[in-house]
Amino acid sequence: MRSVASPLVEFVLFPGQPVPEGWPALPGSVVRDTAGQAVLLHVGPLRWFAPAAVPGLSAAFQGLERAGTGAALRVDGKYEVCDFSGAVGARILASTLDLAGILRSRDCAAVTLFDCPALLLRESGGYRVWVQTSYAAHFKAAVERAAAICAKIRG
Repeated sequence: MRSVASPLVEFVLFPGQPVPEGWPALPGSVVRDTAGQAVLLHVGPLRWFAPAAVPGLSAAFQGLERAGTGAALRVDGKYEVCDFSGAVGARILASTLDLAGILRSRDCAAVTLFDCPALLLRESGGYRVWVQTSYAAHFKAAVERAAAICAKIRG
């Protein structure tokens, strides 16, 4: 688990407003930069998450707010991030939810992992999870227990 250094933003589009051009329109879809890094995740109905500062995205948020079509919320400190890689990482996550089912037709989702609210992102070679900071200690302990069980099973 690690704290997130860059500014984090959650954006809520007001009902009846069109999805801005270039944004992921379907819940579970993701916009990535040229390096393949996720820059905007559609995590739920009318809700997006920006996990890093991206030139132009902040201005887009401000423009949408000025137009009265949505609200950008700075959520610095709300999340801690954890990366899971390989078969063991997938097994740990699959011990708490139907990973394949949830990500069957999507790249991200708002989920509950080990009783902790989180955002889940499929990445190349693994997964990235943003866990709400107030749940981070519980999440870390649960992941360690699940990893120990997975190690015994592989044993």
